[in-house]
Parts: sequence; C-alpha cells; structure tokens
Amino acid sequence: MPAIDPSTGLELPFFDGFPYWNTRLAAGIYHITLLPPVPLPMLLEATRLQAHCNQLPVCLVRSHNDARCYVGDGTALTIDPPCGGVMFSDILRPGLVGDPSSQDFVLRTERLATLLWQFDGALFGDLTKGGRPATPAEAARLAGFQSDGTPRGLERCAECGDWKGVCLDPGAMLAGDLVRVHCLCENDNRCARCWGLLHERLLNGNYYNPTDGMIWHVPGFSAFEHRCPADSQRTRRHTPPPLIYSR
Repeated sequence: MPAIDPSTGLELPFFDGFPYWNTRLAAGIYHITLLPPVPLPMLLEATRLQAHCNQLPVCLVRSHNDARCYVGDGTALTIDPPCGGVMFSDILRPGLVGDPSSQDFVLRTERLATLLWQFDGALFGDLTKGGRPATPAEAARLAGFQSDGTPRGLERCAECGDWKGVCLDPGAMLAGDLVRVHCLCENDNRCARCWGLLHERLLNGNYYNPTDGMIWHVPGFSAFEHRCPADSQRTRRHTPPPLIYSR
C-alpha cells in the first residue's frame, strides 16, 4: 500500500510485507531484505549486527508504525517506516536468513517485486560528494596545490600510503567546496555473511586519484558489486544497476 508524503500530498511506494530490513544505501536509494517472523529480541540483535557489519543505516520495519533504525556505531532510533525512493532487493547478503521456499517468503517476494526499480536508467550518488562551501578562512588556507600537484589538505596515510584529509575539490563543478577524502584503510563496510569488504573503497565516501588529479565519490550502491565467495555461482533475481561514480 502507498504512503502519503505530508509535505506534498503525493503517494509514495511503501512495502508492507513485514518484517523486513530497509537499508539506506544513498539518499532515496534503499535495499529491502525480507526477514523471518522470529521474536523481536532476535530481530533487534540481528539488525544491530547487520548495521555494524555494513556500516550503513539499517531499519527494521515490523508494521506501518513500528520502525527501528540502527547505525554503524550501534545507536538505535525509533522512526517512521521509510517510504518512497528507489528500491532493490536480493543483493546485499543478510546475517539473518529465513526459508526462501516458505509460502510466506514466496508471497512477500512477489509483492515486493512490484515495487523494485525496473532498470530503465542509471543511478547517481551524492553529486555534492558530502561537501559544503568552504569558509573564507578555509578557502585561503587550502587554496592551491602541493609541490606534487596534490590538493592542499591531503596527506599520505601512514598505514596504507593512500591519500586522506580535507581539501577543496579540484573539479570545476564543485570548485570551492570543502570535501573529505578517505584512504583505503578507512573502509569499514563489510558483508554480514562473509565479512569481506562490500567495495574496495568506503561507501558514500571520496578518494583522490593522483592519475587524473580528481576526487571521486563512491555511492553506497557500489556495494552491489560484492560477491560472497560461497555465492560465486548464485543466480540473482535482480541485476544491479549501472554504477556511476561522480567526479
């Protein structure tokens, strides 16, 4: 059944096949994971662990007015059930697994399929790269480049040797914006099934590419590229969308 956006009065898609996880991959982009109808304490603990592994906001939705969201640091919030946006399913691997052949799962999967994105375009991540306009003091301090052409404010990580820090975006579209750059060892997004990294770079983060001198954003749905070793031969019901890395 649809939900109503109070600000516009428009109907928004809402899945009512409870219980399930709604994982926020990026603004307006979500992954739905069907859950077995197990006791609430087990669901809450599984949700907390899923959020801890993925380091993404995971919302346990149990009814039209019961949703509990966990973030990576274990913080729990009671919120309105998420609705609207672009939905995917059967891609992120859960730590808590139900019986996909049960009648309940089959019926809910069929209902969910009517809400999933139909792949008629490409998805974009945060085009602002999580940045903001620099203050005059920040702009003066970080203007220009280091002797090797690297933006001021970036430095080599002592652990992995990759670039990290805060700098002005060297690209034309976000010129003058302050953005954060993450090194390789700051990546903590892991699969709840195999504990492997969901992507080689931090999801919803940025990295500096010295080859082209640009800062690239990695959208959260880049996690769809991950494959668990045990699932290498697994056939997915839904194909991930084209991935767009914003520069």
